[in-house]
Amino acid sequence: MAKGCRLVLFILLTITLAACEQKPTDYEPISVSANPLAMPAEDETLLIWTTADILTGSMDYFFENETDMKLELEVINPAEVVDRYYEALTYKRPPDLFFIPDEYVGLFSEIDGLVDFNDLITEHSLYQDLPRPLMDRYINVEGERYGVPLTYFPYVTYYRHDLLESNGFPSEPEALATYMETKANYFTMARTFVDQEKFIFESNQALLQLGLRTHYPFDDNYVYQFDTGSFEQLIDVVSLFYQADIRPESSIWSSHGQYLLQNDQLIMFQMPTYGTAHLERWVPEQAGKWRMTQLPLGLNGIDREGSMVALMSEKSHYQDTAFKLLQAMTRDQNYQVLNESSHRMLDQENLTSYYTDYLNESMTGRPSMLDLYARRHWYNTMFDINKGVEMTPLLFNKTHDRLKEEIRLDQRILIDHFVSEASE
Repeated sequence: MAKGCRLVLFILLTITLAACEQKPTDYEPISVSANPLAMPAEDETLLIWTTADILTGSMDYFFENETDMKLELEVINPAEVVDRYYEALTYKRPPDLFFIPDEYVGLFSEIDGLVDFNDLITEHSLYQDLPRPLMDRYINVEGERYGVPLTYFPYVTYYRHDLLESNGFPSEPEALATYMETKANYFTMARTFVDQEKFIFESNQALLQLGLRTHYPFDDNYVYQFDTGSFEQLIDVVSLFYQADIRPESSIWSSHGQYLLQNDQLIMFQMPTYGTAHLERWVPEQAGKWRMTQLPLGLNGIDREGSMVALMSEKSHYQDTAFKLLQAMTRDQNYQVLNESSHRMLDQENLTSYYTDYLNESMTGRPSMLDLYARRHWYNTMFDINKGVEMTPLLFNKTHDRLKEEIRLDQRILIDHFVSEASE
C-alpha cells in the first residue's frame, strides 16, 4: 500500500493532535514517511506491544514448549499508541505483534507497514472458523486484513426472566429481543417497572455509554452514522426517559447497584459476556433466575473498549512464530465464548451456539481513521451530562453538528483517496 503513505501519516498525526484539544486545530503538513529499508536485525526475541497487560498461561506455555525464542512484552499508554508506533515504524524496530483495543484500531486501518493476515490464514487456522462479521470488520477498503480479533466480548442483556414473565412481558430470549427492538416497547417496559420501583437499566448515562461502546461511528465509506439507525433510536429513548423522569441513577459496580440486584429491583442490565461471573459473585442465590438476550433498540456488537485486536509488523522476521502464538492466545482468551455451553446463573443452554449466532449478525460500520474525533465529541457530551446538562434532542443534535463540521475536511480527503480510488 505505497500510495498515500505520507497522506495517511499526516491525517493520523493530526487526528491525534485533535483528540487532545477542546477546539478544532489548524494543522500544518507533517512530512513523515516510513523507511522500507530499515529492517530490524534478527535477535531471536519476539517483541509484543500491548495497551493492556494480558500475559496469559498460554503465552508461558508457548515460550516454554513451542519455541526457543525470548519474549519481550511492553505495556504502552493508549494515548501514545500512534506516536510510538510511527516512531518505531520509521526509525526503530516496530513490534512483531501489537495488541490494541478495538476502539483505537481504526487509526491503523489504512497505513503501510502491517501484515495482511489474508496471507497467513489457512483453512486449518482458528481464524478461518470465526464468524465472518467479526473477522471482516478488520478489512480495509483495499481488501487487506490488517488485524484479527485477539479478545472479543459480545455485549448482551442480562434479565430476570421470572419477573418479566410475571408482569406479562416476553421472557424467552428471542421473543424479548424482538420486543425490545422498538423504542415504544422499551419505554413501555421501563415505565411499567419504574412504577414498581424496579429498573431495566442502570442509568441514562449507562444506556448512552452502551451505544458508544458497541457501535462504530462511521460506515465503510467514512459516512457518520450516529445520527441514524439504532444509535438514533437509543438517543431518542434516552431523551424520552429523561423527560419522563425515568432516571435510576445507579451503577451495577456500586454498592447501591448491587443492593438493587439483591433486592429484585435492578432486573435487567447490559454487560459483556463475562457478566455471568459477576452475577455469580454478587447474587449467587439468584442462580437460574437470569437469562441472556440481545441488546435493546437494535443495538449489537462487541465491547469496543475491552476487546483487543492484534496487528503484525511486516518487518517482523518471526511472522510464523508470532502467528502461532497469536492463535494460541486467541483460543485461550476466548475460552468462554468458544466452549461455554451453560452457566449455573442462567436458565439457558447452548450458550456457545448463542454467542456464535450473535457474532454472525451483520454489524453496521467498522473501525475508521476518524473514530477519535467521534470519541472526543461524545465523551465531551458525556462529561456535560455528568455535570447536569439536560439530556435533550438539542444536546445530541449539537454533538452531531459539531462533530460533522470538524471532520468535514479529513472525511473528504479519506473518501477521495480511499473510497473513490478503490471503486475505480
